[in-house]
Amino acid sequence: MIFKSFLTPKYKNKDPKVRLSAIAGLSPQDPEDKTHLHELAFNDANTQVRLAALHRLNQFVLWWKMAETDSNAQIKKQAYQIVEQQLLATEPDLLTTKERNQFIKECTNNALLEKVARQSDNASLVLEILTRLNRPQLNKQIFFATDNADVQLALLDQFDDIASLLKVLKKASSAHVRELAEQKLQQQEQQQQRRQVVDRQTRLVLAKLAALVDSPEYQVLLEGQTQLNSEFETLQQQFDLLEKAQADEYLGKHQQIQQSLKNRLVRLYPEWHKEQQQQAALQADADKLAIITDVIGEVDSALNTDLEQISQVQSQQWSQQLSDFRPQLMQMGSQAAQQYLKRIEQLQQQLADLEQIKQARQQATQYLQTLKDLVLPENIEQWLAIKAEFDKVKQQWRQLQHNIPRSWLGEVSHQWHDVVAQWNKTIRGLETDINQQLDDARQQLFKFDRLIQAGKFHGAMALHRKLSAAVQQLPETYRQKIQSKLDNATQEVEKLQDWQAYIAAPRKPELLQQVQALAEQPKPVKEQAELVKQLRQDWNSLGKLNTEEDDAQNQAFEKWSEQAFQPCREYYQQQEKIRSDNLAHKQQIIAELQQLTDAEMDDAEKVKQFNRLEQRWYKTGEVDHKLRQPTGKQYQQAKEPLKAIAASFYQENERRKLLLIKQAEQLDDVEDIQQAIEQAKQLQQKWKAIGSAGNKQDDKLWQQFRTLNNKVFDKRDEQQAQQKASEKQQITELEKWQSDWSGLIQQSQDISELQQQGLQFQQDMQNKVAELSPSATKSWQGKMDKLQQAQQQRIEQLQQHAELNRFEDLFALLADWQQGELPAEVELLPNAWQQALRVNHADADKRRSLTLQMEILQDKDSPAEDETLRKEIQLQLMADKLQTGTQPDLDELLTQWLQCGAVSQQQQPLLQRLKAVYLASPNR
Repeated sequence: MIFKSFLTPKYKNKDPKVRLSAIAGLSPQDPEDKTHLHELAFNDANTQVRLAALHRLNQFVLWWKMAETDSNAQIKKQAYQIVEQQLLATEPDLLTTKERNQFIKECTNNALLEKVARQSDNASLVLEILTRLNRPQLNKQIFFATDNADVQLALLDQFDDIASLLKVLKKASSAHVRELAEQKLQQQEQQQQRRQVVDRQTRLVLAKLAALVDSPEYQVLLEGQTQLNSEFETLQQQFDLLEKAQADEYLGKHQQIQQSLKNRLVRLYPEWHKEQQQQAALQADADKLAIITDVIGEVDSALNTDLEQISQVQSQQWSQQLSDFRPQLMQMGSQAAQQYLKRIEQLQQQLADLEQIKQARQQATQYLQTLKDLVLPENIEQWLAIKAEFDKVKQQWRQLQHNIPRSWLGEVSHQWHDVVAQWNKTIRGLETDINQQLDDARQQLFKFDRLIQAGKFHGAMALHRKLSAAVQQLPETYRQKIQSKLDNATQEVEKLQDWQAYIAAPRKPELLQQVQALAEQPKPVKEQAELVKQLRQDWNSLGKLNTEEDDAQNQAFEKWSEQAFQPCREYYQQQEKIRSDNLAHKQQIIAELQQLTDAEMDDAEKVKQFNRLEQRWYKTGEVDHKLRQPTGKQYQQAKEPLKAIAASFYQENERRKLLLIKQAEQLDDVEDIQQAIEQAKQLQQKWKAIGSAGNKQDDKLWQQFRTLNNKVFDKRDEQQAQQKASEKQQITELEKWQSDWSGLIQQSQDISELQQQGLQFQQDMQNKVAELSPSATKSWQGKMDKLQQAQQQRIEQLQQHAELNRFEDLFALLADWQQGELPAEVELLPNAWQQALRVNHADADKRRSLTLQMEILQDKDSPAEDETLRKEIQLQLMADKLQTGTQPDLDELLTQWLQCGAVSQQQQPLLQRLKAVYLASPNR
């Protein structure tokens, strides 16, 4: 037996320490040693031995196998760490790059691959793993988590929506990646715009086609269908921009509408065909009327020009031809045909009276020539000399027209009227001047009478002198019309001259006193000026009497009137200074306008400064009335180019705002309210960026734009109100579930039941919370997290309590089982403990050693008699830890303790020590 122990290899020694030390002597390159190492790595009972053998073999495939299949938690954990280290290493030492790539292709542990992808700095490795996993969401997470430009460049294709690309622009560290993302974003925006255009135009074409179904006109329907189908076919070539379901929907609607149009065309065709036949008949009548019109025109033209060219034969032929038209016209029966019959009758009568017409036209031509021979007068005297002869020839023409039909004279009548019109125009011009002079004279006589009645005799006498001179310039014939009134005025003037001295004598002192009072006690400026002016007029109206007293009064009035007007003169000088300053200011504005026209700046800034200059101009006061018009003209000329720029600027802004209004009109068709709100906000930002379209137009456009935007926001408010009402109901239900879940956590004693019902509560509440607003979702998510934490704490409490019960059951069984077979209660214990107990390999020394190891690990005191052994074991544990980096597992030591068989009466103290040590574990 002793010899056998000497022949047993160390790696097969019962003592794990010996086996552990023997591993260093086994070579992985030796096939036999390699087999022994494999046996130790996979089947040895000691964890440290297995780990040492695995480290000695140190093969990636073995580590991976252990990580995936081994039941030992410690080995599994360390194997995973080594696998991860190798996969994450820049140059792994346990496998080649090719082997690593092959491993990634074949690996089914997606969690491991994902972890490596998240932690690795190797771009090719990361991309290989992401290709293997094929998870777009993970790709995006890796993109934003890494600073590796190569990885980001390779993953950029994963971002194909505007929101993700905007996030890339915000978070990507590489300028090149951001540049490419910007390009993709522009392409996506262009694609989206094209998609929206195709969608909008397709819906519009389908709407127009659908509207055609109600058209009552066959031709309109047929032409509209052809045109709109052509437009639809053009749009259909771009349906690849749309979602397939949407494109299929449009194609289906188009087919349905086409069938409806086809049915409508079938119903309308008979009526349309009938109308076409009627139109053809009308066209035939029109063609006949065209031929008749040509013949009538030919005859009418001949009868109205040179009658001498019409022979008797030609006359008879035309008459017969016109007669032949009668049956055709009578068959037509239209109103136009009746008019043609009447006209034919007139022409046939003229052809029958051809000789009498020739004679009448000859006589009319003579009267016309006589009128033409008369010379148009250039003044009123020439007109009066020729008037009798002119009236005579007009009377002859009227007598001729009275005796014959008006149509006989033809073109001669038109010529006569043209010449007479020219004479009438000339005569009216000459008589207008004379009549105006007569009217002016009558007005002056009326004014003379008013001056007499008002007592303004001096003004009346002066007016009489001017009027007498003007009347003498009139021809005798016209002068006689007002001579009697002029004579009466002359008599009045003669009386006034006799009474002038008598009237002026008492009136002048009174006026002198009034002007002196104004000089000494002035009124407000405007009132003072009016009073002084009126007093001057009254004084001058009294005339001069050419006496010493009158001369003295005239001098005194002049002195006092000048003194009375002096405050007014000073005021007017101040106003003149203000007007002069205003003129300088306005000239400065004109100069600035001219400089602004030539300035190099954008139109928006020019218009802004132009508006400021216009406001300054209107705020500037008046200038001298003589300079008002030329200054205003200069201003208008200076601002004309800027007005054109402003008009163009306003027009462009109006166009852009109208375009935004059209886009705002389409917001009503957006089903997603939030999307519509975002689009409305974008449109509002664009509106703010656009300049003014002119005050009046700008207000009008803004009201339209604002109304359309308000519709969207009103929908949002209505939806939010509905959501709040719905959310309130949902929160009521959530609060009930919260209360029920909380009660379950507090009262449940069954872990399985708690987990199952808690999971159901979690799922139900999570589904309901997902429907809430973001703020409410965040709040309820926090409440759910707290409930889950409370549930987990309750589960841990129940687990600890259950585990404590299991240990108490175990220790009670061990206390009863001191020898013989295992008690039947062993079936109530966990399988691992049952298997350990069934080993039943009695070893009191090992049990004592294991008890000490557990006391050392739990820092529990041991009896004094075991102090020496405790120190030896403690040193060995320290050495093992230094060598392998690990310590024995408490549960593994318990398993070995149970394998030592029944607990005899002598070992009962060890059981009590085990019970005290194990139940003292902080994890229990």
